[in-house]
Amino acid sequence: MSDLLRILIGGMLLFGALDRCAAQQSAPASQPAPGQEQRLSDLVGLIEGQTSPEVRRTVARELLLQNWPETSRRLADILGGGNNPARIAVAGALADLPQFIDENLANALVDLLGETDAAVRSAASLALAGARSDAVVNRLCTLLADTELPSDTRVAVAATLGLLPRRSAVDALANALEDPDYAVVKAALAALSQAAAIDFGGEPTAARAWWEASRDLSLESWQQQQIERLVRADFELRQRLTTLQARLVRALETAFERAGDAERAGLLAEYLGDASPPVRLLGLRLAQLHVVEGKSLSDEARVQLRELLHNPDAQIQAAAVRAVASLRSATDASRFLEMLAAGPPPLVRQALVNGLGYVGDESAVTPLLTVLGGDNEASVTEAVAALGRLAERGMLSAPAREAVATGLMLVFKDVTPAQIELRERLLWAMTIVRDPRFGPAFAAALTPEESVPVRQAAVRGIAALKDPQLVDALLPVLHDPDAGVRKSAVETVANLGATEQHLEALWRRLTAADENDESIRQAAWRGVLTLVTRQPVDRIEQWISRLPSDMPGNGSRLLELLQALARKVQESDPSARHRLGLIRVRIAAQHEQLDQFADAVRVYGQALEDLRAAQSPHAGPTAVALLRLTLRSGLYTPAVAAALNADNPESSSSALWSVVFDVVHELLAEERPDAALAVLEAVSKAPLAGDQKTVDKTLSDLRALALQAATPPPTTAPAAEAPAPTPASQPTSQPATDWSPTPNTLTCRFPLERFEN
Repeated sequence: MSDLLRILIGGMLLFGALDRCAAQQSAPASQPAPGQEQRLSDLVGLIEGQTSPEVRRTVARELLLQNWPETSRRLADILGGGNNPARIAVAGALADLPQFIDENLANALVDLLGETDAAVRSAASLALAGARSDAVVNRLCTLLADTELPSDTRVAVAATLGLLPRRSAVDALANALEDPDYAVVKAALAALSQAAAIDFGGEPTAARAWWEASRDLSLESWQQQQIERLVRADFELRQRLTTLQARLVRALETAFERAGDAERAGLLAEYLGDASPPVRLLGLRLAQLHVVEGKSLSDEARVQLRELLHNPDAQIQAAAVRAVASLRSATDASRFLEMLAAGPPPLVRQALVNGLGYVGDESAVTPLLTVLGGDNEASVTEAVAALGRLAERGMLSAPAREAVATGLMLVFKDVTPAQIELRERLLWAMTIVRDPRFGPAFAAALTPEESVPVRQAAVRGIAALKDPQLVDALLPVLHDPDAGVRKSAVETVANLGATEQHLEALWRRLTAADENDESIRQAAWRGVLTLVTRQPVDRIEQWISRLPSDMPGNGSRLLELLQALARKVQESDPSARHRLGLIRVRIAAQHEQLDQFADAVRVYGQALEDLRAAQSPHAGPTAVALLRLTLRSGLYTPAVAAALNADNPESSSSALWSVVFDVVHELLAEERPDAALAVLEAVSKAPLAGDQKTVDKTLSDLRALALQAATPPPTTAPAAEAPAPTPASQPTSQPATDWSPTPNTLTCRFPLERFEN
């Protein structure tokens, strides 16, 4: 079907809906509306034209729903014409809407049972199943008994009577079991089995025997037996039908998922127009998912969705409301409000209330507040959510927000912890509205008696209000058994906390042995760091001393605390270079501990500059630590040498060269002569201060020692004792000037205890 034709049909369906609306409000059905004849002709043209069977049937149904005076005659003309596809479509529409079958249409359908096309006869038979007037049944009984009629006609009549479980119809079928035409007997037996809801095993004699035993029963007894059999058969049929429908829906959904976007538009139109409620519900669900995925619907599909808002099936109507709401069109708000005012079934009412949250504006507040004051918990829950969404979408003015806040508080006051879904939804809406009066409600919902979702919503509500006075209510929740609630509480206290009590609570969560969630520790740590940095310098030192050294991750946390301490000292007393230098030594040492060598070198340099400016005796050990780190990590550069040599007294040069001596011997002991040679090469290019001859001699001796260690021993020469070298040529393991390190003062990691005040 072309896109133009689809749009044309959609437009006609929309006009039909508008006509029905207008007819209900003003003119009776017998009064022709302006242009009605032309639209009727257009719809008839679509039924008889070159369109798909689904479209023909849909248009025929819509034409019946118009209930125009000329509808019956025009449809009867189609049934009496020669256009079999159009006949089948009209008969199918009458099967869907049997209440519109009048005498004129019934006679036309009976006439179709004599047609040669089996599809036409079958469609007419199914339609006549809904026309249960005595006149129709009597005429069919007469036709069945007429042996002059073609066999196909009588077979179709028998099938139709089987769909009409009247006593007269059953009697006519039983009499047909004696017919000389075996095709008629077979059809009558099948129809009798269907009408009586009894399996006769294909034996006419069994059917005749049953009827002989039942025909003289009183009408009341016969009807009672018939009801019981039909109820049982109906139950079994419904079970099979439910199973088949479920399989059909799964197959159709799979077909939709595998189809391309171009094909999906046609499939949606087909599903939405299907006579089966499960298929229509599938179409509505798929249409909604299609929109949620960010894809657009065709104009025809949008028209179909809005048409289904008037479907008499509450499930379909509710699904249509949800699908239309997913379009997020503000023009649908007035439709929803009108439908809500009409007092729809609870299922539809809930869908409408939910939808108003997505498409409504401030005009929806009063109706929603009315629902909020009702006693249907499901509807109240949806009204709460809808009001929250209106606030979330920025649809509430200050007076409307005030009214919504008051309504939410009134509902919350009467809701018990057992009403979990409503209570959670209330707290969510309160979080969106953010009225300061909600604080006590949020705090009250933090007790252990509340469910996890409610406690979580309450914590988020306090976070949204950003009221530091509510933080105390969160402190017990820092130990909540649920990790999600606990984390939200920790994050909120970390963001809003301000007092020593808040800091202490976060610290306990940070260091708690039973806290297994590292993300919660991190959240607690962020709060601790924020609050600690607001403390005086001495208090920061106290918090640093409390940090456990054996807890994973505390190395980095100690570093952050020391950095915060350094910033605090700089802010409070910029002239305290000595104290700042000592703190920076600790920071550098912590960087080194974390293998962050470049940062350690940088901060050691800053510390050395501070300590020398303060003429601190700790400048020397700091220079030693800086040199050792750069030599061991390969970060020794001319810039480092310049920093070490600047303002360096001659007494300190000996200590620095002792470090070089010590590091080279350490590397040789570790069997790393290449690393030792690299150290000597770097120091040669940027030597430390000292007596030049002594420096040259020391470097030469150490290089010879490293080269000797780097040269592999001979593998074939006989072992022999080497002659003792002469004193002039023997490499020394100790320089002429004693630069060996003082025991227990030079280690791989810098001894922090030497910098404690």
